[in-house]
Amino acid sequence: MMTWNNQPAVEEVIASWTAPAALTPVEVDVTSSVYEALSTNKTLSFRITAPTNQGQKGDVTYASREHENISYRPLLILEKESYLLSPTEDAYVRNGSYANANYGSSPDLVVKNDSNSGYRRASFLQFNLDSLPNTITSAKLRLVPKSIGMTHTTGAIYSVEDVSWKEASVTWNNKPASSSLIQTYVVPEAGKEILVDVTQAVQAALAGNRHWSIQLDQLQNYGSLGWMIYGSKEDSDPTKRPMLLIE
Repeated sequence: MMTWNNQPAVEEVIASWTAPAALTPVEVDVTSSVYEALSTNKTLSFRITAPTNQGQKGDVTYASREHENISYRPLLILEKESYLLSPTEDAYVRNGSYANANYGSSPDLVVKNDSNSGYRRASFLQFNLDSLPNTITSAKLRLVPKSIGMTHTTGAIYSVEDVSWKEASVTWNNKPASSSLIQTYVVPEAGKEILVDVTQAVQAALAGNRHWSIQLDQLQNYGSLGWMIYGSKEDSDPTKRPMLLIE
């Protein structure tokens, strides 16, 4: 039984709104929090409170799920049938003296196009699509750059036909070959999520072996500061992990 004394602790603010007139519905966008919950324990829990003291008449009473009028009860509205997939495999590889090193357990996915030995890095991800229907309307790859050398570099996503590679064993020397360019995107400042439309590539994978394997790279060498570090599926912060958003 929950009381004031044993109420759970709260974390960051996820949304705010101005209370309208009584009996007027309030809709609050909590999309990012739902995505985060789906990528972790699949439970969304939050507290509704007033951020400041509004005085003697500042109280607001919302209906609970026990209210006799079902139209007053709180609801979580999901507008479309959607799927959120985490990679089954992800890792980066590095050339030069690191060519036999494996980074499959790293929380990072590093990309750097560099001609100097030991500085070239590329990242690989693989998604199992077996849980998806045969037909989808949209697929977006979500990446979060945790750290970058410079802003507004161009990232590139290449198709990888080989789906047998494993994050625990892939290295520069045995990495799978990449083939066609799927999409490019501009890398913003660190911490800002990137959503890349990969619908056609995922549709093609659904029509094939239902595994989607890709390489993250760059189209050009940006010099010593051209690196970018994305979160991998091993990142301790679930909001930094790569995801495939499907509708």
